[in-house]
Amino acid sequence: MSFGVDASGTLSEVVDSWSYAAKSGIHGLALSSPIATATDTNGDSPGKNNSNNQLLYSADLSADLLWMHAIDPATGHAHPISHLQVSPSGSHPRHLAVHTLGTYLYAVMEAGNSIAQFPLDPATGTPQRETRRDSFIPDSTDPSDYWSAEVMLSSSGHYLWATARAKHDNATGYVSVFILDQADGHILRRICQVPTTTTGGSANAISPAPWSDAYAAMTDYPKGSLSGQRRGSFSGGIRQGAPPEFDGDKNPKTGEVGGPKNEPLRWGGQSDWSFNGRVTDF
Repeated sequence: MSFGVDASGTLSEVVDSWSYAAKSGIHGLALSSPIATATDTNGDSPGKNNSNNQLLYSADLSADLLWMHAIDPATGHAHPISHLQVSPSGSHPRHLAVHTLGTYLYAVMEAGNSIAQFPLDPATGTPQRETRRDSFIPDSTDPSDYWSAEVMLSSSGHYLWATARAKHDNATGYVSVFILDQADGHILRRICQVPTTTTGGSANAISPAPWSDAYAAMTDYPKGSLSGQRRGSFSGGIRQGAPPEFDGDKNPKTGEVGGPKNEPLRWGGQSDWSFNGRVTDF
């Protein structure tokens, strides 16, 4: 469904809702940049060819489908355009990212533990048959032990950050980074793949930094915490934050329980709050 937003940014009302298939289970959504035209399966142009139309892509995990709707900016109404069956059956598309150039749609296949690349028709934005698929987990692992989670585009549009989760406590999840062609956004190669600190639990979500391609924040669901990831400039690897200064939940120096594992006021009680060498102002 789509919501109206008032001047304060508060959700004000439901302006439209729509249905998918009877067996659908929608997990991820992605909005394109504004387009000039979107043509539905009947040859009609929803939104009267409004140059500000946006395309909404939906990942249907249960039905193995990718849906496309055109969003009318004047009303917020969604107009169905098309849907694409992914293969093989049981891949379970979970989350999506669309390139800012409007050239490619990237879909996480939860059961397939991979990212699939779909070219977008330059005239209509309709997803075409996939042209590439890359794994989120090492070749030596059993895919049935993992379920992939998230894909996000970096602020420049030059990288994809993606995650996979482990199903068992004796294994870790993985975070991968893919480099994209700067001309049209197609995937060139995976530049790194490293284990996460834990399984990743139910939500190994990742969010690239808006100010730099080198940083991302990722949830550590089993620990109930947030971790920072940094892509290495030369090695292509990912560096995590500083190692904890003590084990367990209780700080042996201060007695604090459940607090930070690294002393934020390491430069003195009157100093700025710092974490991993970065100073935070409140």
